[in-house]
Amino acid sequence: MPDLVSVEFFSEALALRKDSRKQSVATDLTVPQVLTVQNSTELRAAATVVAALASVDISGNADGCERPWMASPDSLSRFGMAHSTRTDKFTKHRFQHMYHVVLSQMYREKCRGRTAEERTLRMLEIGLGCRMHHGPGGGVALMRALITPPVTLEMHVLEFDRECALQWAKGFPKQAVIHTGDQSSATDLRRVVDEAKRPFELIVDDGSHLNAHQIFSAKTLFPALALGGVYVVEDIHSACKKWRANQPYRVEHVDGTPGCMQTEKGEKTIVAHALEWVKSLAIMKTPEDMPDLVSV
Repeated sequence: MPDLVSVEFFSEALALRKDSRKQSVATDLTVPQVLTVQNSTELRAAATVVAALASVDISGNADGCERPWMASPDSLSRFGMAHSTRTDKFTKHRFQHMYHVVLSQMYREKCRGRTAEERTLRMLEIGLGCRMHHGPGGGVALMRALITPPVTLEMHVLEFDRECALQWAKGFPKQAVIHTGDQSSATDLRRVVDEAKRPFELIVDDGSHLNAHQIFSAKTLFPALALGGVYVVEDIHSACKKWRANQPYRVEHVDGTPGCMQTEKGEKTIVAHALEWVKSLAIMKTPEDMPDLVSV
């Protein structure tokens, strides 16, 4: 049982942390003003700021494990947008607040590893971005810009659109290990885990956004996290809104409702499940369907 439980709800995102077999640390999150890069002028200005930051030694960087983007969520947003314009993680969704907490801690821990294995960060992202208007690969480019030596990023991506994924992989053969399949298929998810061979420290669901898929993937893949790992579900406003899902070849809709607790079919949403997990942790019980979960 954890000694402390941290509640980590972020703007349209959910972070689930797996038991590290060590004392859990509560997170005190302060949300500052948000920087949104909206046009080319602002993007050039952000790039200038990043370049200036990169040339300045950061105080307290005695072990060489601090990076400019770690200074604040805004720093992460500016850095990310300067290096990858094909992602909306730091614009309308404001995920920089969540990722600043998660990635800063992970990078520091990995950077201080003594062996190559200890300095390797294994990550799985569901969704390459094949149905996005800006094209695929934005999330991969972002992570490649953030996770740099001495930390090695071993990135895996699961994409439903096989043709798009394989075409992207031909153009960027060393950027990520591409897996194709359906995030609502236990067979496909287990195949990805088997092919990766080792647990992931970070899993990010930026796939279909269907509530049923988000819930199923979380429950199926959570055991594949390394101890102390984090499972992120992006776009949990899927519980509260309705729009066409990111699904090629078939038309499905994210069927959230204004109350956020039930879908239009009357099924529990990802938010409803998350609140149930929080309730269990609040009374010092491990959720039956999410063993080893220590914070939401």
